[in-house]
Amino acid sequence: KNRLGQLANDFVYTMKSGKQGRMYGLKAEYTLLFFYNPDCHTCVEIKNAMKNSLKLKELVDSGKMKLLTFYPDEDVALWKERLSELSDSWVNGYDKGQVVTHENLYDISSIPSFYLLDKDKKVLLKNVDWIQVMHFFEK
Repeated sequence: KNRLGQLANDFVYTMKSGKQGRMYGLKAEYTLLFFYNPDCHTCVEIKNAMKNSLKLKELVDSGKMKLLTFYPDEDVALWKERLSELSDSWVNGYDKGQVVTHENLYDISSIPSFYLLDKDKKVLLKNVDWIQVMHFFEK
């Protein structure tokens, strides 16, 4: 699943408003998927690093990248409570019904985890950490 160079699995995400979108509906040169848990200490550190990253801000603000933060677990109240910790310029969603988890659409062997996709949703980086994502854009 989601091998390097292959098309990534599409999925539905739900936003705070209840509105849903499809990952494939995010149009940009790059799509960065950030699988995380609001209670995860490492996730909090990574979120802060992401919010302070000038390169990430430049990519998102220019429209070159869509960043989808995705909470795959079931405690939606916790997710909503901690949503203010994320940037409003990101697409912030959760897995209503835990479809991604139950159907094993992504290998999320550790949280946090990132997948970087190209404009056609082909996998460029799979199940990597924040440093590897930033190295990709430093090349």
